[in-house]
Amino acid sequence: MRLVDQAKTMVAQYSVFNKTAVAFRNIFNPHGALHKDQTRVLQELHKFCYVGATDHGADPIKMARIAGRREVYNWIVGHIGYEPFDLEMLMKQMQEAENE
Repeated sequence: MRLVDQAKTMVAQYSVFNKTAVAFRNIFNPHGALHKDQTRVLQELHKFCYVGATDHGADPIKMARIAGRREVYNWIVGHIGYEPFDLEMLMKQMQEAENE
């Protein structure tokens, strides 16, 4: 493949990634107040993807499923632009608010 073709392919891939990232940021605004539904979706994804959980047992199928879920979660969070620490703090605050 010629260098020019490789460059065109990379630009096209970046363009798709950038459009996806913009769409995710439009839905989950990382720099403003989150809407109740936005926080609910992020919280459910956090739980469903076992983020922060450490004990998964020894079942290799379950461990592979959890790894796949976390990969999707990280992909979504990466597109949104949240810092992992900030998002973890947000999840803890939402959990504390639910427990009150």
